[in-house]
Amino acid sequence: FFKNHRKRFFLSFVFYLLYALFLIIQIKFLFLSFGVDASIFNILLSIIVLGLVNFIPVPAALGFLEAGQSSLFEILQGRGDIGFAFSLLIRLSSLIFVAIGFALITYFSGEQIRKKVKEEEKEQYGTED
Repeated sequence: FFKNHRKRFFLSFVFYLLYALFLIIQIKFLFLSFGVDASIFNILLSIIVLGLVNFIPVPAALGFLEAGQSSLFEILQGRGDIGFAFSLLIRLSSLIFVAIGFALITYFSGEQIRKKVKEEEKEQYGTED
């Protein structure tokens, strides 16, 4: 893949870097909205905790994300409540993206199903409606 599709690999790498940059900016502004001027080190630790929590084999990492972020901010800043609020907003933003994706998949899948049903009706009955 890396030898035959260098352009695609490079393009996906660039998109991943853009995603990482936007994630860092999103987390920075989220912390600023709580009144916390988090350093890049704190932001990267938060991202690492988010990644580690996703490896725990619990459906949707329920409770682990909140506990991980609360513990991290209790250690770093002595305020676990900020970590808890942060984790809830991260979970909310994830749910919004899932809802948008679900709506798009449902819409486009529905379009294809409707087209297939119309084609089958045409073949079976010879009608347009």
